Amino acid sequence: METMKPHWTESSTADFVYRIASDFIMQLEKRLELQPMSQKELADKLNVTIGRVSQVFNNPGNLTLRNFVQYSRALGMKVAVVAYDDDDLQNQSGPVNSDIFTKCWERAGRPHDFFDLAASARPVVQFAGGYALALDNMGKLTLTTCGPTPTEWNSSFIIQTRADTASKPKTAATNETLRQPYA
Repeated sequence: METMKPHWTESSTADFVYRIASDFIMQLEKRLELQPMSQKELADKLNVTIGRVSQVFNNPGNLTLRNFVQYSRALGMKVAVVAYDDDDLQNQSGPVNSDIFTKCWERAGRPHDFFDLAASARPVVQFAGGYALALDNMGKLTLTTCGPTPTEWNSSFIIQTRADTASKPKTAATNETLRQPYA
């Protein structure tokens, strides 16, 4: 059986830093396009030359955490440094792309703290008529009423996420199926 080769970022810490910094620059480039803002306008906000902004965007390997914060703030963004364990001890996959973290954060309702995260928990099964089965923070399955978004639910609970329940809530077709939720 062939073993997987380590990801290219495994060869040195500098390579790993470059990969993370390049991912950060891609996020900034997306934001520049959305605003829309030119690199010249960004340079003016940062009080640096357009040449410096271009240099950072073309070779981000020497960015400091201070630079991450300055560039993000200039674009109306925030920065979070996340250390995580993905069971990839040999670094065969490299670092997780920041878009993965962003999508997960958005799917969780863009929480800012654990209270927000608990309030954004999704039901295990959502039924017609505004009812849902959910796990409360004690692991007890409860029937609750809910609106179309987590902020409109009438009860707050924490879901113990499982791979098969992490996707969009399932909806039963009729009240008859309240007795037997469909998969």
